Amino acid sequence: LAVTLAGLAIGLGNSILVLFALEELGIPEAGYGLLLAVAAAGGFFGSLSAARTSVRFGRRRTLLAGTILMVVSQLVIGTAPGVIVAGVGLFLTALGRTLFAVVGQSIRQRVTPDRLLGRVVTSFRMIAVGGLPIGAVAGGLVAQATNLRIPFLIGAALGVGFTVVVYRVATSERIEAVSAV
Repeated sequence: LAVTLAGLAIGLGNSILVLFALEELGIPEAGYGLLLAVAAAGGFFGSLSAARTSVRFGRRRTLLAGTILMVVSQLVIGTAPGVIVAGVGLFLTALGRTLFAVVGQSIRQRVTPDRLLGRVVTSFRMIAVGGLPIGAVAGGLVAQATNLRIPFLIGAALGVGFTVVVYRVATSERIEAVSAV
């Protein structure tokens, strides 16, 4: 449920990001590539820091930090007065997604028997990625009916939902219990 909501939330904004960048932020077309590079840097930094962050702060806190970063970043993007603030939001989105993905995947790999790992990972990815196209269609429809900022704000609201799910389900006790297997 949490990853499907996350996919929906991210899909809402990603589907209209190029229009948002060009029309709302007023950046030139070449600037859009730079904006995507900033987002990629957030993912790269998240991949480098996930292991250290989870050791230092714990896996649960790192999972929650990832979801909170995704919520805050969608708010930042949706209310961004300019390209710099929107770039920070995109960086934080990718950072949060990567922290959540790396720690979540490591837990899944640890608790899944080797003979089932391929099926579990594939099923999980289908569920996780399945929310993206639904969110993308919804984002386009919402933007058309309202404006290009609203999909990000709705994404933030959905983000609160997946953060609550993670908070309630991914308790330290549960994570430690499955990690001991």
